[in-house]
Amino acid sequence: MSTKYYMCKNCGAPLSVTKKEELLKCVYCGVVNEISTIEDEMRKFMNDIARWLSSVGAVGGEGTDAAMRARYFADRIFPSLAVEFTNVVGDFVEPLEFPILYASFYDTLPHLQLDFEWKTNMGKPLQELAYKLSLPNVTSFATTPDSQEKLKSLEFRCWTIPLLLNTLGLVKSDSAENYVMATKSCDRIVEKIEEIKNFVEGDKKIYYEILAERFKLSSKYLSELAQKIAEKDSIPEEFLQELYETLESLKNRLKELKEAPRIDRVLVEEGLKRDLESYSTFSSILSLYTLSKKPFNDFMDSLRRIIKSVILRPDEKVLERVPDVLDMTWFTGTLELSKVSWFMENLKTVLTKRSVKAYGLDEVETWAAKNIKGSFEIYLYPFYLVRVATILKKGMLLWKKGVENAFYGLCDAAFNLSDQLFLEADYPSMLTPGFSKAINTTLGKKVEELSQLRASSPRKNVVILPPTVTPTDAQNLYLQAFIFREERELLIRETGKALRLPSSYGNKGFDPGKVKAIVPKTEELIYLPYVVGERKSGLFGEQFNLEQLPHRQKLVDEMRLFLQAI
Repeated sequence: MSTKYYMCKNCGAPLSVTKKEELLKCVYCGVVNEISTIEDEMRKFMNDIARWLSSVGAVGGEGTDAAMRARYFADRIFPSLAVEFTNVVGDFVEPLEFPILYASFYDTLPHLQLDFEWKTNMGKPLQELAYKLSLPNVTSFATTPDSQEKLKSLEFRCWTIPLLLNTLGLVKSDSAENYVMATKSCDRIVEKIEEIKNFVEGDKKIYYEILAERFKLSSKYLSELAQKIAEKDSIPEEFLQELYETLESLKNRLKELKEAPRIDRVLVEEGLKRDLESYSTFSSILSLYTLSKKPFNDFMDSLRRIIKSVILRPDEKVLERVPDVLDMTWFTGTLELSKVSWFMENLKTVLTKRSVKAYGLDEVETWAAKNIKGSFEIYLYPFYLVRVATILKKGMLLWKKGVENAFYGLCDAAFNLSDQLFLEADYPSMLTPGFSKAINTTLGKKVEELSQLRASSPRKNVVILPPTVTPTDAQNLYLQAFIFREERELLIRETGKALRLPSSYGNKGFDPGKVKAIVPKTEELIYLPYVVGERKSGLFGEQFNLEQLPHRQKLVDEMRLFLQAI
């Protein structure tokens, strides 16, 4: 039975044929296509070859025939196939850099420049092209090692792109059954890699060996993941350690290669890095799943909600109010693997290990009885303790000597949840309460004492909240406060205009106008009790000059919903 060729001849988009239609309009570019079979394509292809051979007068002997075939492959066949491949692939990013494992909490696959969701039938044009490349009518013209390698490399990519995208589509469905099917896709890719290895030597052969090992690891991890989901058990640390060590070894081997294409090496190295982040993320997910009473799909739905609620912040309306000179790197507009991996590890830690540095656990209930009427719940809210080394503006002599002054500040570890972010341009006090207003003050000493806290395990009814911004994000706030002040002074000198100076610079918190140089360093993640009552809620720790900011309740609400759901 002949095989239909489901591809637009103009743009390479996938087509679908219904009934006995002979013409089909492409929904992407509008070109009307004539549906043909592989046999039709090859018949036209061979007629083209015959015309070309006739035009150059190919006559005489086996050697002449081989030489003419090699010339035709170089002049006509491979350039034509390469153009056809480019048309089919379109604007896809090279899939070698994709991680093998994704989760349903990604609406679209990050790192892929696709404005549509990948579906299995979309790989049909590439699979058809791969089939075409393997036919004797094509391979007989690849008479040299170089041409054979080119042909096999193109065929390899035609197979691996749909196989890998199909694999990603499977793992997005969040089920043990799909993970098992995804292992088979990885195994098929390994088979295709083994085929191409026979046509290359030296560094190129080693490159494909590394690539094969990567997909073998992926298959092994997906199989282990599927088994542990069914058993509702965690992946053993020994298994993970061996996996991570192998990935690092593959990355090091890649860097030593010289002859293999550099762009491929870079893409695969990036893919290995993302694999590592994916495996770490899913291992944390599995550890959390063992605590859940819900089926895996329902658990993943709950996980999707909390991740999107606490990481994908703020919305565009909030961003419009941000002055151009302020850095926004602490916000994640898309779900990056590294950010998700970091958050998942923190979420796992607060729910499983439950050993944290917390202030005021012994006094909070007495305080709550006096200040929060009625029944109440206790949560532990995260803060970063940041040591800020500064050189103050107190005369040129002090600056020249480089005398360092330092203070400790408390930085809200979930400041990205504030809906009122920069609404009044009150920066940075809204987001970073607890800055020491001056060196060696009573407040500064109280904050510094928090560095002496020892880890302890709170009672089971006390919920620990995970941070939603990283330690680096906390450091950036201090740096940006300083940069904002410098940018403001520069604008005054250059244009005579100035950004409005936030009130936080003059009457509370950290005043970067007095600082000549600054080096912030996040030292600890500590917790202060946040008490939630029927009518009133509040943060325990007034002596640290902390404001009662409304966004903290949002983190409490999201964590409460997540725990109820699982």
